[in-house]
Amino acid sequence: MVSYKKIMVRLLLVVEMVLFFGNFLYSKNGLMAIVALKHENMQLSQEISEIKDSLFMMEEQLVQWNRYPFYKEKVAREQLHMIRPDEIIYFNL
Repeated sequence: MVSYKKIMVRLLLVVEMVLFFGNFLYSKNGLMAIVALKHENMQLSQEISEIKDSLFMMEEQLVQWNRYPFYKEKVAREQLHMIRPDEIIYFNL
């Protein structure tokens, strides 16, 4: 027959293990928090790469703007809807 002390020691050991693994998984700095931070880190890395791509495209547009006068006129006509003083614009409805 198992003594009362051995049962209590085993019970306390089981409770301690449950508390340890619960703390390991779900505490503020536990495994679940680390997984969530890794996921957030991946999202932020993806956002950074998208912003870098956007910045690269804008730098290319700036180079074209400074290098080619035709590009300035194209932007002025298409995006800013500007015309020269002697031109007439026709709209298709």
